[in-house]
Amino acid sequence: MKTRKVLLLCAAFVAATIAAKALPVTGTVKNMTTGQPSAGDRVSVVDVQAGMQDVERTTTDANGRFSINTPGPGPYLLRVDHQGAGYFAAAPQNTNPVTINVYDVAEKVEGISIEADVIEAEADNGQLSVEQQFFIKNLSSPPRTQFSKNTFEFTLPEGAVLDGVTSSRPAGLPTTNEPDKLAQKGHYAINVPIEPNRGTKGTIFDVHYHLPYKDSYTFTDKQLTLADNIAVLLPKQMTFKSETDGVYQSVSEDPRLQTFVLKNPKTGQKVGFTVSGTGQLPRDQQGRSAGPMGGADQGAAGQPGMGSAPGGGIGNPNEGENPLAKYQWYIIGGLVLILFIGVFILLRRSPTKQADEEESTVASESSQEWSEPAHMAPTPSVVPAYTERITPQFQSAVAQPAAQVVSSSATFLNALKDELFSIETDKLNGLLSDNEYGEAKFAIDVLLKRTLKKG
Repeated sequence: MKTRKVLLLCAAFVAATIAAKALPVTGTVKNMTTGQPSAGDRVSVVDVQAGMQDVERTTTDANGRFSINTPGPGPYLLRVDHQGAGYFAAAPQNTNPVTINVYDVAEKVEGISIEADVIEAEADNGQLSVEQQFFIKNLSSPPRTQFSKNTFEFTLPEGAVLDGVTSSRPAGLPTTNEPDKLAQKGHYAINVPIEPNRGTKGTIFDVHYHLPYKDSYTFTDKQLTLADNIAVLLPKQMTFKSETDGVYQSVSEDPRLQTFVLKNPKTGQKVGFTVSGTGQLPRDQQGRSAGPMGGADQGAAGQPGMGSAPGGGIGNPNEGENPLAKYQWYIIGGLVLILFIGVFILLRRSPTKQADEEESTVASESSQEWSEPAHMAPTPSVVPAYTERITPQFQSAVAQPAAQVVSSSATFLNALKDELFSIETDKLNGLLSDNEYGEAKFAIDVLLKRTLKKG
């Protein structure tokens, strides 16, 4: 009887996973320039894991509405093409309708400016490595998107080698871009739409390059963009010297590095500077966006969070998407495979041997509690301490009576999945140490085994 219940539980897990099928997605595309529904726009389902290929297409009706199917719950995007520019949103994992905003497009849009030009530099082994970030604000009215063959242009210093370019839209994740080389040497163009700001969040272009370095290097006026603010971040070991004394102000935002800021430079003003010496930026600092006021966690115009918050080409209508979401079905698939193997082994066991083992198990359980091997067991406080932070849905799922196992298997599966991803996300974000991570995974394992035992 006990084995049958275990098999029923395994079958319920398998059935819940196999039940995953095409999910219908409905929604509306709204033109934020006109304030009206956007009719005739193409809507596509994009497969992230297949090189951003379209797997389904449809067109919005006269009321801007659309209905389309995703092949399953795995990582897909919705892309709306409006006047040549693409607008992205994450495909929902439920049947709730979505709204995707688009804007009319123009080659040049009034109200767009470079809010900050931020340079992070470090030098070692005869090489100067630079990350240059351009914070773009689009305050056009009515709101419109700037998009053309050369949407945004930038210049590299002579002798510099381009390492990569990423762009971040007002709401979404950074995406990698391949800039176009222009006729003039060292000039490039990024062909990514510059959408209107969403609140304080604008568009960010992030350019990485390196160049030969001998003790010092001078950034000339031609290499710097005349932005509202220019900021330079250097390691403590390096030296900064402005071409004009008193132009750049030292800002003490992070004791581990130096920050120099030039606010509101005037046309014709000398904005060049020289860096010398060698040094490395702190590893947890390098690659993070620095605001024009010099703070590592600031965004454009000192707006907190813009620099470090996700932004970019892959927008999410609800924002804050789980970074591990695209892996969830691989993990669940692995779990299902393990369950299949377990079911196969159990079914191959002879009835006599199975009955004998069940009797032995019952006798053993009457005399002592189940326990893990000593080398795997945590301290007595580990499991209770961790179970306090386990989601109520998961606690409820594992505490349900055996008679409800089949009927609520989907609830249990979802709760288990959510808890596993909660642990992985906390580990990814640095909220769990290696020991805490191991203890958390062990606690989940204990709860799963106890559930199977009760079943």
